[in-house]
Amino acid sequence: MNSENKITDFVKKEFNNDLKHLTMVRESNNSFLLFNRYRLYKKNNQVNIEHLRITEFHTFFRAKNAVTWCIFENFNQYYDANRIKNLDRIFADQELQIDLYKKLVYKENDKDQKIIYYNKLTEGLAKKKAVAFEIEKFINTSRTLLNKKFHLGLN
Repeated sequence: MNSENKITDFVKKEFNNDLKHLTMVRESNNSFLLFNRYRLYKKNNQVNIEHLRITEFHTFFRAKNAVTWCIFENFNQYYDANRIKNLDRIFADQELQIDLYKKLVYKENDKDQKIIYYNKLTEGLAKKKAVAFEIEKFINTSRTLLNKKFHLGLN
């Protein structure tokens, strides 16, 4: 048994219910249990969240965004949770559009059409950068929330 599994087993056995709401634990099936409320697992290149207390599932394209959503949801910050979910979808959509326009720019022989595709590609890159910046702000906010809660939970 490696040290990671030993730590996981210790957390599951020894932490009382008061501390479970502060933990993130990797389970044996490569899923993660967050705050004793959410199970995260990868399926078909997506990150799925299963809410353990109610029948509810959410899908994300990036694991960071899924964890951030769980943090906001756990702290009852529903506006931020919904916003990070929407930003995740927008980011994935921009990635698809960028890939499409890269292919179109590469394959197109007509100069006018190539300029149009190149402009669309540039626009998509700018949107993706703006969305990534906003996502990072939410990730940092969620990290701050979690740190405050962790320090308060230990005192």
